[in-house]
Amino acid sequence: EGIVEYICNETSYSYNRQGKSFRRQIERLLNVDTDPENAYRLIIENDDFKENALLEGDTLYEGGDIIKFEDSIPLMYLNFELNGYPEEEYVREVIVEEAQDYNLMQIEMIKNMYPNARLTILGDVNQTMNPVHKYNSLEEINEVLPEASCKTLDKSYSSNTNVMKWSNNIIGKDNSDILINTEGEPVVYKDAKGKELYENLLKDVQENRENGIIRLAIITRDEKTARLINRRFKKIYDDVSLLTKANDDSNHEIVILPFYLAKGLEFDGVILYNSPEEAYTREEQNLYYLAWTTAKETITVYNQRQHALEFDEIKVNEPKIKRKVKKS
Repeated sequence: EGIVEYICNETSYSYNRQGKSFRRQIERLLNVDTDPENAYRLIIENDDFKENALLEGDTLYEGGDIIKFEDSIPLMYLNFELNGYPEEEYVREVIVEEAQDYNLMQIEMIKNMYPNARLTILGDVNQTMNPVHKYNSLEEINEVLPEASCKTLDKSYSSNTNVMKWSNNIIGKDNSDILINTEGEPVVYKDAKGKELYENLLKDVQENRENGIIRLAIITRDEKTARLINRRFKKIYDDVSLLTKANDDSNHEIVILPFYLAKGLEFDGVILYNSPEEAYTREEQNLYYLAWTTAKETITVYNQRQHALEFDEIKVNEPKIKRKVKKS
């Protein structure tokens, strides 16, 4: 790209009109392959790369019309590095929200696309949805981009004191400023399975509605469970909505959704609905934390008793808790 720009600047040719043609001729003369897919295959099939990346077995890139998510970002990076970035040189300010879900490669690409812009990075590392990477702090981004302004958003503007204290216990930190200084209802833990699990759910929904909870979310572990509950609830309640993608309408009294669509949403009451086999693990504590922080007033948690045992190793506060168990 630099050679093409130099040729156009030193001659009367237009870079926008003739630049691509010049680049193809130079590539042909230099015998350079700028296809990002070919470059990607060479990298991931290299034995040294596999060893350093701790990859096991055969690592293959299939290509084709559908690109896997895990391949999309390195492919984009290679394409930009080999063929140039789509620069927006007149943009002066870029704000990146939810930065905890971007890896350093993505942040660097954004910076290269806006070379003359000031970069502001906003996020909360504890609300990451990234399954393979977690920042300890957003300041890690400054190690790559020292000129970027990184700000952690750790204030709760909606959840009451009780919900936020237990949420903080999940991640073992007391790092969120709680601005809604009301205790709220105690957290309710329940153990149930099979038919009893669904019957308890119906009772919980009715109890929440009787207690004045206007908007209630039922957060499941997967879309299949959410669809099953939605089918049953449609026969009972009028104002029910199912979320299966991020832009679905969540403005209903009862909203049913898988946990990975809960980010950024808020509900007066939340029911975390999962079977004993689907309990959140320590490796999923940030996903569990994210689901908790959608609740403003009340939260009921199913089959997650190890929260008090496994997640709560660091006692940063003493929130109220009320457990409901099956009578023998």
